[in-house]
Amino acid sequence: MDRDPDLDLLEAWRGGDERAGNRLLRQYLQPLRRFFVNKVALDDLEDLIQQTMLGCVRGTERFRGDAKFKTYLFTIARKALAYHHRTHRNKDGRTDALDLDAVSARELVPGPSSIVAKTRRHQLMLEALRAIPLDDQIILELYYWEEMSASEIGQSYDMGEPAIRGRLKRAKKAFEHALAELTSGEDEFSSTLSAFEAGSWVEEIRERLHELRPVRKKRRPS
Repeated sequence: MDRDPDLDLLEAWRGGDERAGNRLLRQYLQPLRRFFVNKVALDDLEDLIQQTMLGCVRGTERFRGDAKFKTYLFTIARKALAYHHRTHRNKDGRTDALDLDAVSARELVPGPSSIVAKTRRHQLMLEALRAIPLDDQIILELYYWEEMSASEIGQSYDMGEPAIRGRLKRAKKAFEHALAELTSGEDEFSSTLSAFEAGSWVEEIRERLHELRPVRKKRRPS
């Protein structure tokens, strides 16, 4: 397998080439928006994207030579997401550890998804994703939204491909259970699940993301 050219851009950025960093940001801005948008408040989106890209350039973590930059990027993004939610929980006086396998985006950020889909079917999918454990949501979105293989997701999670396939199966079951609670009957459940598995909804979600406008945080007066 040829070396991923994005890894060369990363090394150039680490060496001080800002143009390489800007090129990486342009390439991965939308994937990072997709990653964070259904898991955090909209006004935190921009900061988390910046933190992830800076984490990539400052980090010392390395993948094997056959891995892609994309796997490294989403490893950093997942860590940034966990740190973000853990910090917010601590502000509320919580002292227990944050387990991404046990808590959902809906619990951490109450309310509907920041993405408003054009159809009820697509909105149900987004809400069902937010209702399952965060790590299940992440794995499903990397698989469907980013079209990453089980092997690539495994590299990001430091797991073998068979283990990730098992996690995908578990995540799909969690999604089906959440969807069943949201839909109004068997017909709506079946048609929505079939559309989800077909992946035809992904392009519509990508289009809706382009319409989102992150909320700029007001600067405190000095």
